[in-house]
Amino acid sequence: ACYRVTVLCAVAPPQAKGNRNVMLGFATKDDYRPGKATKALAESLSAGVGKMAVSHQAQAKPLIFTSCRAGHYEVTERGALVTQTRGTGIGAALAQRAAAAGVTPLLLYQGDGFAALHENSWSLDPANPLEMAAFWRLHGPAERVVHLWALDAGGGMAEAQQAALRSALAVLPWLGQDGPGLTLATRGAQPQAGDTEPPEALAQSVLWGLGRTLALEQPECRVGLVDLDPAKDAADCAADLWRMAAAQDQLATRGGAVRAARLEPGGDMPPAPALRPDASYLITGGLGALGLHSAELLAEMGARHLVLTSQRGVTSEGQRERLEALRARGVTCHTPRADAADADAMQRLLEELRAHHPPLKGILHAAGVIAEEPTAQPDAARIAAVLGAKAAGAWVLHTLTEDVPLDLFILFSSASALLGLRGHGEYAGANAFLDALAAHRRARGLPALGITWGDWAGAGMAAGAGEGLAETGLGALLPAQARQALRCLTGIQGHHAVLRADWARFAETFGAHQAFLAPCLAPQPEAAAPGRLQDALQAADTAGRERLLREHLAALACAIAGGGALDPAENLLALGFDSLMLITLRNR
Repeated sequence: ACYRVTVLCAVAPPQAKGNRNVMLGFATKDDYRPGKATKALAESLSAGVGKMAVSHQAQAKPLIFTSCRAGHYEVTERGALVTQTRGTGIGAALAQRAAAAGVTPLLLYQGDGFAALHENSWSLDPANPLEMAAFWRLHGPAERVVHLWALDAGGGMAEAQQAALRSALAVLPWLGQDGPGLTLATRGAQPQAGDTEPPEALAQSVLWGLGRTLALEQPECRVGLVDLDPAKDAADCAADLWRMAAAQDQLATRGGAVRAARLEPGGDMPPAPALRPDASYLITGGLGALGLHSAELLAEMGARHLVLTSQRGVTSEGQRERLEALRARGVTCHTPRADAADADAMQRLLEELRAHHPPLKGILHAAGVIAEEPTAQPDAARIAAVLGAKAAGAWVLHTLTEDVPLDLFILFSSASALLGLRGHGEYAGANAFLDALAAHRRARGLPALGITWGDWAGAGMAAGAGEGLAETGLGALLPAQARQALRCLTGIQGHHAVLRADWARFAETFGAHQAFLAPCLAPQPEAAAPGRLQDALQAADTAGRERLLREHLAALACAIAGGGALDPAENLLALGFDSLMLITLRNR
């Protein structure tokens, strides 16, 4: 199915009575019962709110949670650990608030070596695991780690992205069972629903993919993500962060509003547009599985001049056969070797296209790599390699074509950006950057479509993956389903996810992202019963009956295929149906 990623829409706070401290939809320890989160969420959805209710009312003494899974809430005596850089002043302001509330703040600055600065304040090198371990032995445990080091990540885009990830990964050894909670803070890194201001702190957006991975891997760590308002000063940012630091959610502040990221069913997709036969379309990673699928689809939509880049060029007989099939249909296929992350190489390619090819009107960025083995602590080389192919490549394409009048700028990201991917936090971070970049372009009036893909069956980086739907709640898309979704999405802007999911199973398996997935976990309207369908058919005219039957049959076929968009004119066998699926369809 296609989902709309509503990034940081407004959150409606519940009505608080008396002097209660309300956070995460709960009240005080007297009101808390295990499982009340699910009940409160269901009540808010059934009331038509459609979003997780989160209260952020200023309290004289906000609660710091020891555990969201305990039978009641307690004010911790262990204190809160705050990581801070020298530049923003947010950490110092936050420490003042904590101290005033009777909570011990420990400030930790990035430096070249371990040193005590003044009371409850130290400097150390986060890249040195020995220093990090020594500090924790001396001063841990803490109730929560509030990570602010990414706020001052400087240098170029690639350097800042890598620094943000490395600094967050440095604190992971402190987490775990009975360890502190973790809040990852960014500032101006996430797009806002209805906002015309683009997110400018794009490098920090990688933490959102990493944070979602940590929430998936270690739900006991109570991971929260907070995007602070770049227009507010340090004191106001600290006030917002103090109210939200214990929330296991994905939140942001803009002005006086608190907003939350939510995944919502996307509804019907528009009809597919026609592409220009007199224009060139560039696909990075064009000789990979998803790149070739995309090339074939663009050709079906009318494109006649394709530029398919790759690092190694044509290397297999399968690639040659598919390219020859495209050329036999009158499509010119240029296959230069070029690394999308190499700005000089891409600049030369664009100059060649301007000189010898029809005008460039569309870019589809499908390049990317993922490490072969999962790990909780990727080294610097692995982080750089994974970010380079996906994130750096997208940034290069954006900067080199800002002034080119494009019709299409499509970024392929992965479901890991929204849901996390165990052992591949750096990959999830790279994909999260693509989603933020697409929003940045749209806010500046530039074309951008971000598509967050689930696995494609037998294709791409998930070619060896199993079915998974029954086990984890996430299954693989049939290539025909994915291509049909791409066909329809190509003509629009925004951020959409195309996933085959059983959300109840996913929530049961991982216990993560409950608030983010709330709209998907809400009870969905039931399909029309056969008797009601017959009544509708009898009441409709001839054209209406045909439409109702088509819709009914398409819904049955989609349900058996696991969701997604199906072309009614396509042969079911071509869509991946086997004999058992056809029998199931006939019986239904």
